[in-house]
Amino acid sequence: MSLRAFVGFFVSLVVLIVACRDARADSAARGKIVLSGGGGSALVLTPQEGVFRGEMTITNAGDDPLLVSRVAPRGDENDVRSPPKLTAKFTEGDATSASIAPHASKKVAVVWAPAHETSMKQLWGQIVVTSTDDAAGEVAMGVHAQAPSAVPLLSEHLLSWILFLPIAGAALILLLHLLRAGTDDVVQKIALGVSGASTVLSFWLFRAFDSGITRADGNDGFQFIERASWIRSVHVEYFVGVDGLSVAMVLVASVVSFVGIVASIGAGTRKKAYFAGFLLLSASITGLFVSLDLVLFFAFWCAFFAAAYRLVASRGEAAEIAASKLGLVGLVSSALLLVAISGLYEHSQRTFAVDGTAIAHSFAIPELMHVSYNDPAATLLGFSLVKTLWVTLFVPFMLLAAVAPLHTWLVDTASESSGPLGAMLGAVAVEVGIYGMMRLCFGVLPEATRWAAGAIVGLGAASVIYGALCAFAQTDLKKFIAYATVSHAGIALLGIGSLTPEGIAGACIEMCAHAAAGSVLFLAVAAVEERAHTRRWGELSGVAKQMPMLGGALVLSLAASFGVPGLVGFWGECLATIGAYPAHRVAATVAAFGFALVAAAHVRILDAVGFGKLDESWQKSPYLEPFGGKFPDVTTRELVAIGPLVILVVLLGLWPAPVLTTVSGAVRDTAALVNPPGPDQVAASSSQSRGALALR
Repeated sequence: MSLRAFVGFFVSLVVLIVACRDARADSAARGKIVLSGGGGSALVLTPQEGVFRGEMTITNAGDDPLLVSRVAPRGDENDVRSPPKLTAKFTEGDATSASIAPHASKKVAVVWAPAHETSMKQLWGQIVVTSTDDAAGEVAMGVHAQAPSAVPLLSEHLLSWILFLPIAGAALILLLHLLRAGTDDVVQKIALGVSGASTVLSFWLFRAFDSGITRADGNDGFQFIERASWIRSVHVEYFVGVDGLSVAMVLVASVVSFVGIVASIGAGTRKKAYFAGFLLLSASITGLFVSLDLVLFFAFWCAFFAAAYRLVASRGEAAEIAASKLGLVGLVSSALLLVAISGLYEHSQRTFAVDGTAIAHSFAIPELMHVSYNDPAATLLGFSLVKTLWVTLFVPFMLLAAVAPLHTWLVDTASESSGPLGAMLGAVAVEVGIYGMMRLCFGVLPEATRWAAGAIVGLGAASVIYGALCAFAQTDLKKFIAYATVSHAGIALLGIGSLTPEGIAGACIEMCAHAAAGSVLFLAVAAVEERAHTRRWGELSGVAKQMPMLGGALVLSLAASFGVPGLVGFWGECLATIGAYPAHRVAATVAAFGFALVAAAHVRILDAVGFGKLDESWQKSPYLEPFGGKFPDVTTRELVAIGPLVILVVLLGLWPAPVLTTVSGAVRDTAALVNPPGPDQVAASSSQSRGALALR
C-alpha cells in the first residue's frame, strides 16, 4: 500500500470514529421521558360534572428537548382496549403532541366521558405516549375510573369479598383447631355465615351484571374488575373479573356450596377439618371462574385439587383409591397446565402492566387474547406452537370435565363422596373444565380452536354415547350419576365445538343445568342412602311413595338431567344440537341418539323409584324400625338444602332467559373470535334463531 493510500485510509478512519462518537453523544443528549401521576399504580380518574378526570405529567429528564409526537388511549377500533370516549390531551394548547424543554414537564388531562346510553361502570386502560426517546420506546400510564356507589367498599371489591370470605372462614376454623378452641356448633355457624354471605354477594353480582356489555365496549368485555400488581418482578397481577361465560357459574357455585354446608350440618366427625376443607374447595372453584391472570388461575387450580384430595381421602380407607386417582389427575393436569402457561407467557409480546410499566411478557389473560400465536415458523417441542399449546391446555380441562375416555376418576370419586362433596366435585367442579376450554383454548388460541373444532364435536358425541351406555349398566345410583355427568360433558363439548352462538350458549346453560340438577341428584341420593343404607336403585323401587317430597326431588332431578322439556336440562341439549347440526350433521345425529339413550337410562330408574312397587321387606328393616317401618320424608335441614336447587331447576326450565340473556354478549364475542365471518367460517347461524334465543 502506498503512503498516500495509507494516509487517506487513516484520515477516513479518524473521521468515522469522530462521527460515531458525535452520533452517540447526540443520542445521549436527547430528551429522556418520565411519566408520573399514578403514584406507583394506575392513575385514578375522579368523577367531576358527569365525566371522569385526572392529570398525568410528562417530564423531560434529559439535556435536549423531547418531542412527544402522540398521546392517546391504547388501542383502536380494530383492537379495542379501553372503553370509548377516553381522551388524553396536553393542558396547554389542547393538543396530543408537544415539545418539552430539558428538565421541564407538561401536564396531560385525561378525561373519560361515558355515554349516557352505556352502563359501563369501570374503566381500565393505558394512555400511551410516543416520543423521541428511542431508548424508552413507547411508554404508558395506567388509568382507572370507577363509578360512585352507595357502598364502595363492597361494590368496588365485590369479587374479592365473594372469593375471600370462604378463605377467611377456613382460616378461622383452622386457627380454632390449632388453639383447640371452638365447638362443632361454632364451626358450623362460621361455615354457614361466610358461605351464606358469599352467596348473597353472588346474587348481587349476578343482579348487577350488564349482559349488554361486550368486548367492543372496552375492558375486553369484563366487569367488576379488580387489578393490581402482585409479584412485580415476574409481572404477576391480582387480576379478577367476570363476563357472561363466568358470572352465572359464580352464582351457581356459591349456591351449591351454601346448600352443601347446610346439608353437612350434624353429619360426620372431624368437623373442623371438613368445613375448612369444604370452604377452601368452594373458594378455589370460584377463583377459577374469576381469575384473569394465569398464575392466579394456576394457584386456584392447585388449591382445588389439594382440598378435593383431602376431603375425599378423609372419607376412610375405601376412599383412598379414589383420592389417589383424583390426586394423580391433579398432578398430571397441573404439570400440563404449567407447561402451557409457560409457553403462552414466553411467546407473548411486549405490553404494559396495570400501572403502565412496559413488560416483555404477560400472564394476564386479556392481554394474551390480543397476541397472535399463529406463526407457522414458531414451534414448541418440535411441533407447531399454536397447536401444541392448544392441546396442552385442552387435555387438563378435558380431565377435569370428565370427558370420555379421561373420566374414570369421577366414577370412583362420586362413589366415595358424601352428598355435598359429590355435588361440588361431580356437578360444579367438572364445569370448570368446560369453562377453561372457552376461556383459554377459545379466547387465547382461536386459530387452533378452528383447527380442532371437528375433533371437539366428535369427542362430545362419543362422550354422550359412552356415558349413556355405561349409565345403562349401573345399579349404583352414584355411579349412574357419574356416567350421566360424562354424557353431560359431551353435550357441552358438542355445543362449544360447533363454534356457533347457539352451540356455545347451549354449552353455557348446560353447565348451569348440570350444576343445579346434578347437585340435587347427589344430595337426594345421599339422603335416601342415609335412610335405606343402599344405593342400588333396584332395591329402592317405589320409595318415593312413602317420602313424596324427597322422592319427588329425586324424580324431578332425574327428569331434568335427561332433558325433559320444561326443565332446565332441555335447553342445553336443544341449543347444542341446533348449533352443531349445520356443520357437523353426523356428529349431531349421533349425539341425538345418545340423548335418547341417556333418557332411557334415566327413565328406567325414574319409573322404578317413583312409580314402582315398594318391597314389603322394608317394613321389617331395622333401619326403618324407629320410623314405624316407613321411610321418613325430608327433614327441615334437607329441605333447606335441596329446596332452592329444585326451584332453580324448574324456574330455569320454564324461563331460561336469565341465563341466555346473561351469556349473550360473551357468546357473541366468543363465536366472532373463533368463527369470524368469511370463506373459512365453520357455520353461520340465522338471524332469526339468534334473535329468538336473545343472542342478537
